[in-house]
Amino acid sequence: MIPELPSMSICRRPAGTSRSRTQFFFETDRVGFLNVHFLTNLFRNVYMYERKEEECFIWQIERSCTSPRLIYDERLGADSAVEDLNNQLILLRDPFRMYISDNDDTFKWDLLYELSPPRRIVRFDVFNKFVVLYVRDGVNAIVQVINEDGGRCEVAIPDDCYSIRVLPNPNVNCNTLKLKYSTFTTPTQIWEVNMKSMRTRVLAAERILFTDLKRFHTRRLTASSTDGLAISISLVEPKDRPYPRPCVIMAYGAYGVTCEPEFSVPILCLLEQGISFAIVHVRGGGEVFGRWSKNQAVEDLVRGIQELVSLGIVDSTMIFGWGSSAGGSLFAATAKRQPGLFTAIALVAPFSDVAGELMKPGTPSSEIQEWFDLETDSGRQQFTLYNPMDLASVGDTFPDLLLIGYELDDRAPVEQIVGYYDRVRNAVPAARIDLRIVPEAGHSGPSDPFEKTRVSAAILSFFICNLESRLSLAQKNLGLSS
Repeated sequence: MIPELPSMSICRRPAGTSRSRTQFFFETDRVGFLNVHFLTNLFRNVYMYERKEEECFIWQIERSCTSPRLIYDERLGADSAVEDLNNQLILLRDPFRMYISDNDDTFKWDLLYELSPPRRIVRFDVFNKFVVLYVRDGVNAIVQVINEDGGRCEVAIPDDCYSIRVLPNPNVNCNTLKLKYSTFTTPTQIWEVNMKSMRTRVLAAERILFTDLKRFHTRRLTASSTDGLAISISLVEPKDRPYPRPCVIMAYGAYGVTCEPEFSVPILCLLEQGISFAIVHVRGGGEVFGRWSKNQAVEDLVRGIQELVSLGIVDSTMIFGWGSSAGGSLFAATAKRQPGLFTAIALVAPFSDVAGELMKPGTPSSEIQEWFDLETDSGRQQFTLYNPMDLASVGDTFPDLLLIGYELDDRAPVEQIVGYYDRVRNAVPAARIDLRIVPEAGHSGPSDPFEKTRVSAAILSFFICNLESRLSLAQKNLGLSS
């Protein structure tokens, strides 16, 4: 159904505050639509793009604001986007196809760029003479530049296991692109890429003192899941410690978010203690495109850990799990379904009662689709195998647990985390559980850097102290046996 164009007013925009090519923009009280924004140019028209769920509309609006014209009306995916390029519109119809309009009033759409899975377009940015694409190829991200002649180039990346992001570029007339780059062993760098020559120079680089980062090694491994799908593993480990080593495992697997192998001081602290760190890129995140069951993410995590153990890289008696938010529910479910897999797990603001949240009135359909359809028998049956609150009372074993909640968290409420703590405690009285509630913090954690560091320190000390106690016990038992 095509909506009526809402009433609008024209306003002056302060110069230099937007990438818009004029100093005017339009205001509207459009209700119920997402991504309502205006694309202005040097020519006579203004374009308005709006999207509500899977409906996309592009309006052409005369400067007088009296004769709007609908030029695009089609059902699109949630990843659709549109930008203007010198009186032409660039439309990302879905993650695999990008179109460009002609430069007259007929608005015929020509295919500009097309990819085949697993590669897909995550976002794009438009300059006067270039279009920059941020492409996801499994775990790795690729930055591609399309010039005005249609030629395509990729930004050269020196590593196989890395994190790269496109930074805001407010000046559409420039020929340079700003990127943020890091790896497990390369502190954050800011790159400037000349889009004509594709040469890269480092504008700024973070320095880490008193540590030789060459003592650590990064690599990418692959495990085969239960259905044969290849699951990537990003691993960083100390070179000077014998195999097998203790290892902290991280995973997320939700909302299409990629768990990036980027530089982190907490990870560096683990490496200094001789502990390896690995990210298992399970389904559900941005690494593997498509909608997947959360139970498949559990299987991916288990197979990834088993692969590290079978290769002799990780000590099966010293595996630690670290999950936050949706990743916390993943580790909680995996720990119950695979008893003895983890030595200890740290759950930070976990979704401990997903069913309770999904059953609340007004829950968006997109949120229900992300997890399980509880209105169907198959959905409810699958969910009972995953929901941490339901699994808490199953079985009589549980790894050592650090449970962290945030006082002002509205996505993982403290009440649910405390309820989960009580269920685990009642089911496994002998379990060692540490519950901590961080005051004045929301779902993303404390805003104060010092408090955020304290949370990281609590997690690190939990892992390191647990490891030291087990090593001490092993040495004691070895002495008694000899």
